[in-house]
Amino acid sequence: MAQVTLTDVNKIYPARDRVVHAVKDLNMTVEDGEFVAVLGPSGCGKTSTLRMIVGLESITSGTISFDGKPVNDLTPERRNVAMAFETYALYPNFTVAENLGFPLEVRGLAKAERDREVVRIAKLLRIESILEQSLHSLRAASSSGSPWGGR
Repeated sequence: MAQVTLTDVNKIYPARDRVVHAVKDLNMTVEDGEFVAVLGPSGCGKTSTLRMIVGLESITSGTISFDGKPVNDLTPERRNVAMAFETYALYPNFTVAENLGFPLEVRGLAKAERDREVVRIAKLLRIESILEQSLHSLRAASSSGSPWGGR
């Protein structure tokens, strides 16, 4: 991970009869290892901000830096970061662990390293007990009132 810094970041979307200033003069630093939640009402620029950080959206002005190095012009794959979308895409034929590990597999991480990282993330999220469950079994548990399989 790295320190992520946004300096005077703006995102303006042109609309038919006006412009939408979705993110205005945002200054923010997320230190290495910090866990940050971005909260706010619908339309306040949360998703636009995250999309700009990962490189899926260009910024109108300002600077986004990782460890002090500007990344404004880097493609998403060169930034080496990811985000979880509001409308998430999970692979229904995978277990929870396989869904967590798949992006690491695509990056070419060895299986042993991938497995260690999946366990680390599961512990962080406190979902170790459901790693081997299928999405189908989680949906069934969720509809019965417990998304954690009785946990």
